Amino acid sequence: GSPVSGSPIAGQLKIWPGDLDEIRLGKKKAEIRRCDDKHFRQGQVWELIPWDVELGIRLPLESLYIRITHVERMAGPLMVVGIGHRQGSLIIPLAVLSFELATS
Repeated sequence: GSPVSGSPIAGQLKIWPGDLDEIRLGKKKAEIRRCDDKHFRQGQVWELIPWDVELGIRLPLESLYIRITHVERMAGPLMVVGIGHRQGSLIIPLAVLSFELATS
């Protein structure tokens, strides 16, 4: 169940522990995220889970819940272009998410 009463959890997002601390302290209120595999919407609640990128594992720290307050999808030159496995270039759509801590 959701720790935030009346709000279903849209999903989980992996996040570096340092960024998680900044969000917990109220210093970080926005983040750029890939949006090709997730459909971010204003009002959604997401669980942020602490993740060690190098080891590829969840860390034993408490997760946080955020509520999205604004979504700005990036286009054109602001999109990230990477190298795909077989297709050559791969355009990765991004979104700027503004959020607040989700509380009951």
